Amino acid sequence: MQTKAKKPNGKWRNSILWTLGSASPAICYMLISQLTYAMTESFAISAIYAGMIFLVSRILDGFTDIIAGMIIDRTHSKLGKGRVWDLCMVAAWIAAILCFSVPSGMTETMKLVYIFIMYNLYSSVFSTFVGCAEPIRMKNSMDEEGRLHAVSVAAVISTILSALVGIIIPVLIPVITPLKFGWTLIAVIIGLPSIIFTLLRFFLMPEIVDQEESVSSKKEDKIGFFESLKMLVNNRYTIIIFVVSLVRALVTAAGGSAGTYYFTYIYGDVAAASIPGMVSLVIFFAAALIPVLSEKFGNGKLCLYSTILGAAAYLLRCLMPLNLVWYTLCSAVLGLCSIPASYLLPVMLIDVMDFSKWKNGKTPEGIISASRTISDKLGQGLGSAATGIILQFGALSGGGYSDASIMFLNNIFPAICWIIGSIALVFYNLDKKMPQIRTELEARGSTN
Repeated sequence: MQTKAKKPNGKWRNSILWTLGSASPAICYMLISQLTYAMTESFAISAIYAGMIFLVSRILDGFTDIIAGMIIDRTHSKLGKGRVWDLCMVAAWIAAILCFSVPSGMTETMKLVYIFIMYNLYSSVFSTFVGCAEPIRMKNSMDEEGRLHAVSVAAVISTILSALVGIIIPVLIPVITPLKFGWTLIAVIIGLPSIIFTLLRFFLMPEIVDQEESVSSKKEDKIGFFESLKMLVNNRYTIIIFVVSLVRALVTAAGGSAGTYYFTYIYGDVAAASIPGMVSLVIFFAAALIPVLSEKFGNGKLCLYSTILGAAAYLLRCLMPLNLVWYTLCSAVLGLCSIPASYLLPVMLIDVMDFSKWKNGKTPEGIISASRTISDKLGQGLGSAATGIILQFGALSGGGYSDASIMFLNNIFPAICWIIGSIALVFYNLDKKMPQIRTELEARGSTN
């Protein structure tokens, strides 16, 4: 009988390494979320065209995610099944920086083609492999206890890093963007430390796959494409996570630039956008309570309660739109409410993989991971397209946008999205079933 290799327990060293690696794509997306603002304010591209670039790109993403999932399912390298794809994040950062490096002298059409190509290299190719491999990377790098510990650490450190980026970008915009290739400089300032984060996790955090699991995984490579899709569609928990991930991406995509537009046109001081982020840094330490709250309520219920509270906070922000203290308080609550879904969805997806193995005797891990990245990409595309459409309807003849359109984009639209996510989470009850599922999988010799 073969002895199982022991996976890292995910305590402080591994948790911090995991956090740095997972923070890199989050920070990159925060930068990319400013691309609409850069296109309309610096690159002389209309909002509707900017939005359509993202929408068309996300449709393309749906195909590349499925392909990436199938490739990852068939990956058996010496580095592991998910670790090898960490390096794609370095390439993703290069493509993201190039998105903000539009050559001068181009016509609007040429700019659109250039950004479309660079953005799709970032999104449809490199980020796709990173996102599809992430849950598998976690599954094969840490045990169950280690995952929750890593999620807790990531919720604090990664969110603080993201918040710092949210503080820095609005400060840099009025100072650096007037310079030639100012947006490129901002992208490089944000990107270089994040690339180092990626490389630290790649080189210092191994992925360990048990020999018997590796043999089982190779057998599962025989799962056909249509059989994989059938397993996916017949798994209602995959669909629930798809919906929640979709609306979360919608909110993130629209909110990334919505706040910048809000402070530019309604509040009248774009640099003031850093203030809500500064206050949120203090509240984000409460994210360390995620393991405790998860144990008390379950992952699904914790995400449900946070999305309901988040929707309420968005609506409350409408009450006093020019009161910076009120706006900051509501935004801090929103930052806190965004944490559970951001960091627990990969853990929940691992449970879905185990549920699929328990139900079907095998599981297409890469395809299941791809379902979430598809929803992320689709949500990001729809959110960016919605941003362009809403702003286009609110465009004023003398320049700028109506207060109503910016308020709708900044508050009402994300509130509607979170309400939809809350409805989906009502039907997620997998947490109650997991103890029995793990016991039966262990009896079969299929534990993780």
